[in-house]
Amino acid sequence: MIKLSRFCGAGVVVLLLCCAAFAQDFRGTITGRVVDSSKAAIPNATVTVKNAATNEVLTATTDSEGNYKVPFLRPGDYNVTVEAKGFKKAVRENYTVAISQVAAVDFSLETGQITDTVT
Repeated sequence: MIKLSRFCGAGVVVLLLCCAAFAQDFRGTITGRVVDSSKAAIPNATVTVKNAATNEVLTATTDSEGNYKVPFLRPGDYNVTVEAKGFKKAVRENYTVAISQVAAVDFSLETGQITDTVT
């Protein structure tokens, strides 16, 4: 009887450790805020995140406070582009996302034509 209870106790511990291991996610997230030169939020800006190695593209739109979030990114280098009507396009190249990292990439857009790009 004592051996059975030890076996069951050990089984429960192993099960809990396995559940904790599966809860870990290796993918990272890029999050940030998009503002203008006066630090006012820019809502409805389009944020494009492109994996430099695989060319996988994910997009997000800023909320009413200029915040955005692009989750579930594989570790690697990314190019992040922000576009909004009435503002110059802004680009950050070769931004590295590590395993399970939540990276903040904020942008301050300059007024101008969307055909202009600030790198």
